[in-house]
Amino acid sequence: MKNLGLSGWAAIAEIVAGIGVVISLLVVAYTVQQNTIALESGRDDMIYQAVRDLQIAQTTSPELANAIARMRHDESLSATQVVVWEGYQTLHLNIWENAFIHWDDGLIDDDVWNGWDKYFVAYLSDAKEGLSIDTWTGIRDWYEIDFVTHVENSLYETD
Repeated sequence: MKNLGLSGWAAIAEIVAGIGVVISLLVVAYTVQQNTIALESGRDDMIYQAVRDLQIAQTTSPELANAIARMRHDESLSATQVVVWEGYQTLHLNIWENAFIHWDDGLIDDDVWNGWDKYFVAYLSDAKEGLSIDTWTGIRDWYEIDFVTHVENSLYETD
């Protein structure tokens, strides 16, 4: 076996360093992928938590619970209940818009978005508790234009 000499050892060191760089890049790629998965999961959890907070409010706020019960039974609301009710619907719209923007920016995948979108469409188009066109017309300017178009196509599309 021949003695390598300095240039031989330098070549071996270069190969080993190259392998180390490749391994480091693979570790970085794996870490970025795991971080992306965690961020996507966190966004979905954020939407779920916001909706859950609204559902908890139904059971902990007598004024909101009363307004919901009256809406479900086609009873008129007091002035205070109207404010509570409109705030409740606006919070749903705010969560829906936030999810829409995250989806539109590619931060929520299509499957997650489609599930949440169906939930909000079903809730806000409900015969008793849905968002009336009059209410929507009064607040639509509060929202981003692409979301406004989505809401109108989803809730008020006519055949």
